[in-house]
Amino acid sequence: MEPQNKWRALKIQKCFMYLQQIYNWYNGFSMPNEIISNDNCDMVLMMFYLSEGIRLLEDKESVEQSRLDERSKFITAIYSMF
Repeated sequence: MEPQNKWRALKIQKCFMYLQQIYNWYNGFSMPNEIISNDNCDMVLMMFYLSEGIRLLEDKESVEQSRLDERSKFITAIYSMF
């Protein structure tokens, strides 16, 4: 990878990190879905953590039965990436 492309990728990573940390999850999941689907993003585990994905690991059934449908789908989509 050329130095210019490496710099651009680094700037994108920092932008993703910032967006993940300040994002208000009550605003929906369109932006988080864009982040995890971007090829330059390798912070999927952080998104899993920030979206309370640990709940899926602790009690999968409660996540599947949750009334937070969009969050459940998001967490499950990240989990299926691994």
